Amino acid sequence: MKKGGLKVGKNKWLSLLPGFVFALAILAGCSSSGGTEQEPTFTYAMSGQYRPFNYFDENNQLTGFDVEIGRALAEKMGMKPVPIATPWEGLYLTVK
Repeated sequence: MKKGGLKVGKNKWLSLLPGFVFALAILAGCSSSGGTEQEPTFTYAMSGQYRPFNYFDENNQLTGFDVEIGRALAEKMGMKPVPIATPWEGLYLTVK
């Protein structure tokens, strides 16, 4: 099927989903400051260079599908979402 000028196969998108879930599970960090009334945070990392999944908008803010999924997960857990960008090589070394 063609969408937005790109030829996109259904299986290709489905094959990307496990990678995203794996990266999110490995790199998601839940932290809270001990002894204070601060809202707990849900920190998750991405490259910020993989449009439409994660990229920087015109205001230099991380946005995209991955960012929105992370926000929804944080909301469900009652936490503050904190998306961060890091080079892809750094993501690989963290998992290794």
